[in-house]
Amino acid sequence: MEILEVHTSEYKIAQAPQVLRTTGIGSCIALCLYDRARKTGGLAHIMLPSSSDWQALSENTPPARFSDTAIKAMLAEFQSKGISPAGLEAKIAGGAHMFKSIKTDAENSLGSKNADAVRENLKIAGIRLLKADTGGDVGRSLTFDLETGTAEVITKM
Repeated sequence: MEILEVHTSEYKIAQAPQVLRTTGIGSCIALCLYDRARKTGGLAHIMLPSSSDWQALSENTPPARFSDTAIKAMLAEFQSKGISPAGLEAKIAGGAHMFKSIKTDAENSLGSKNADAVRENLKIAGIRLLKADTGGDVGRSLTFDLETGTAEVITKM
C-alpha cells in the first residue's frame, strides 16, 4: 500500500490500493471525493473559503488553496478520467476554531466559513456529502483508504 501525502493547499487524486493522507488540519478543510465503483478518490487540504475574497491571486496560486477552485480542479481531473461528478460522494473534516485570540465566535471563525463554503460548493456541484467531522477547537489528521472509501479522522489536542 502506497501512502500519498497531501499538504496544505494541495490535492491529489489516486486509485486503490493507494491511500491519501493529510495532517495539520486546523481551520482548513480536508475534502475527500470518492467514486466507489472505480475505487478512485481525491483528497484536498483546503485553506480558505473562496478565491473571490482574494485580490492577490496569480497563475501560481494553487487551486486547492480555496474551496471553489479546489472543487473545480478536482472535478475537472475526475472528468478527464471519465468519472462524472454525479457518481461522487464526499466527506469532510476540519473547520476548527483554532485562533481564539482573534475575537470571533466559533460560528464566524475562519474554520466555520471554510466548512460552510465547502458544503455550498459541493451542493452547487451536485455532490452528496455523506459525513462531516467539523468544528470544535482541536486539530485533526485524516487518512483516506481508497480500497474501502473510509476516511479515518484522528483528533489532535
